[in-house]
Amino acid sequence: MNYDDKINEIKKEINSSNLESAKLKLENLLKEVKETNVEDENNTYYTFSNYAEQSIFYTLFKSNKKNTYPEYNI
Repeated sequence: MNYDDKINEIKKEINSSNLESAKLKLENLLKEVKETNVEDENNTYYTFSNYAEQSIFYTLFKSNKKNTYPEYNI
């Protein structure tokens, strides 16, 4: 099962009010994440949903680092 399938499964659990199951599935998904830091000396690792979020981030934090999208959108 790929990442998107897992996220959709978790969303179904939440929508069905199976919150404990959703929590466990989300915790297991988080264990698979390879990126454990949101920043290193050259890059930040954030996923933005749209250009406004990215613009707000760079305006508020004035980061000069290149943003690299992580493998998992968490």
